[in-house]
Amino acid sequence: MDTRDALQKGALALGVNLTPENERRLLLLVDELLKWNAAYNLTAITRRDDIVTHHLLDTLVTVAPKKDRSVEAAKARERSAKRFPAAVDSVA
Repeated sequence: MDTRDALQKGALALGVNLTPENERRLLLLVDELLKWNAAYNLTAITRRDDIVTHHLLDTLVTVAPKKDRSVEAAKARERSAKRFPAAVDSVA
């Protein structure tokens, strides 16, 4: 998977819609970070894919739409019931 694909898939998973201009600028940021990191050791993260996940997507989380806590709790209970059916039966 190339850097653009990783960025698009990660943003989509977060619920963030990136315009082509947003993508272009974020990928330019990756290039600039790699360039200046070589000279000034700005970050220990030096692989393009890691920069996308550890820097860009971590930052995009702040603009992602908020999740409904009750919906997320219901999903967690459903996952738990599938993983631990005996525990759910004993609580009920």
